[in-house]
Amino acid sequence: MSYRFSWDVVAESLPQIGAGIVGTIELASISIVAGIAIGVAGVVLRFGPSAVLRRLVKVYVEVMRNTPMLVQLYF
Repeated sequence: MSYRFSWDVVAESLPQIGAGIVGTIELASISIVAGIAIGVAGVVLRFGPSAVLRRLVKVYVEVMRNTPMLVQLYF
C-alpha cells in the first residue's frame, strides 16, 4: 500500500484557499473592530453617571468572565 502526494490537487485548489484566507482576514478584522467598539462602549458606560448602566455593564462583564468560552459560543 503506497500513497503518492499530488501537488496538482494543491495547485488546482489555490483559488479556493486564497478565498478562504481573504474571508478569514475579513472576519477577523470585523471581529476586532466590533470587539474594540463594544469594549470602549462598556468602559464609557462603566464609568458613566448612570448607576443602572454601571450595574448592567458590571453584570455583563462578570457573566462573560465566569462562563466557559464553549458555552458562550453555543449561545
